[in-house]
Amino acid sequence: MNKIIIIGNICAKPEAHTTQNGITNSRFTVAVQRKFKNADGNYDTDFLQVVAWRQTAEFCNQYLDKGRKV
Repeated sequence: MNKIIIIGNICAKPEAHTTQNGITNSRFTVAVQRKFKNADGNYDTDFLQVVAWRQTAEFCNQYLDKGRKV
């Protein structure tokens, strides 16, 4: 199993969803700025789509908001 650690800012309030089986999920985008400059001398930003499930999704829906660092 691979593991990745992402540190960035939330782009918008997480969207809460519930499956037909009653399982909660949360979808949001994290903006991550790269540490190195590109050829133009600017820092690139990557926008990563995140989906959290069950208790983690409930936590995200309750405490995360736009601009918050995660």
